[in-house]
Amino acid sequence: MSPRVCVLGAGIIGLSCAVRLQEVLGHRCLITVVADKFGKETTSAIAAGCFRPQDAAPVSGYTGRRSAVGKDIVLLSYNQYTSILHSEEAEEAGVHKLTGYHIRYPLVGKEPFYATFLEKCRKLSESEILSVFPSLPHGCSGHLLTTLVVSPNKYMPWLAKRFISNCGKSIKRRVESFCEMWDEYDIIVNCTGLSAGQLTGDPSIVPSRGQVMRVDNSSGKHTFAYIDNGTERMPYYIWTPDYTVIGGTKLIGCTDSQVSQNDHDLIIENCSKYFPWLNVVEDRIREEVVGFRPSRPAIRLEEEHICYKGANKWIVHNYGHCAHGIAYSWGSAHVAVELVIDILQRSKL
Repeated sequence: MSPRVCVLGAGIIGLSCAVRLQEVLGHRCLITVVADKFGKETTSAIAAGCFRPQDAAPVSGYTGRRSAVGKDIVLLSYNQYTSILHSEEAEEAGVHKLTGYHIRYPLVGKEPFYATFLEKCRKLSESEILSVFPSLPHGCSGHLLTTLVVSPNKYMPWLAKRFISNCGKSIKRRVESFCEMWDEYDIIVNCTGLSAGQLTGDPSIVPSRGQVMRVDNSSGKHTFAYIDNGTERMPYYIWTPDYTVIGGTKLIGCTDSQVSQNDHDLIIENCSKYFPWLNVVEDRIREEVVGFRPSRPAIRLEEEHICYKGANKWIVHNYGHCAHGIAYSWGSAHVAVELVIDILQRSKL
């Protein structure tokens, strides 16, 4: 009998793992995605989607073969998205290149990690920054960079279609405990994001509340900008072919799922201050949404052995990506699947 593998979670982390399992194992395993939320119900569906990791991915628990797993995760993801960009499916997948600004203040001396691998990335002088963003104070630093943007309204359906078209199976179901699953599966890849806290008893994972708006593209600015001010409310915008995303918030521990009028007003106020060319007014707002990032000091990427009714079972944990689900998804999928392969080889399932 073929090994039975369940990917628990259908956000960008879970679907990336499921597709990667198909790529590596083909039909040697029976792969099922189980989740209580799919598509537009997931946090991934409202992500901003700009690939700009400032650091290598922080990872905890990993004892695999990679000596620089944090850097590998970022670079593997970037290479995967670049491959999609250059394929015939780029438009359907919602992957495109975009040039824009990442500004930081107070002044930050450390160079961001993306500056080490992006083909086009230039450090800006303060005078260059203030010529574009005159409302900023002195003492800022920043880069002009060309990177990848992944539009989740297109990318998530494309990724799900890719999994299903390759004989993948999905089940909509709420799982309260791993014990519910062991009669049906041999290995569980735990990509449950914020729900991992309840499933695993991990107290280090907490919600990071984000609120964003999608507005029409009438400004004509095909670019993006982040004003990284070190606070819970970081102004940014990202152009996509279908809309412009503006934000945003990063409220650690906040569980309010309703759109906040205070945050709404602050987002418009900050965008009007720093990005006046966007001309953000109420009648241009198409949608305003709230989501909860799975915040954790480091991504949990490790295997856990379980003995259930005398049988060996395994969990491969892959959760805690916080605001970098898109940037870390493919890389952490590669690493998680390597752990699954190691289990299959050792256990001879």
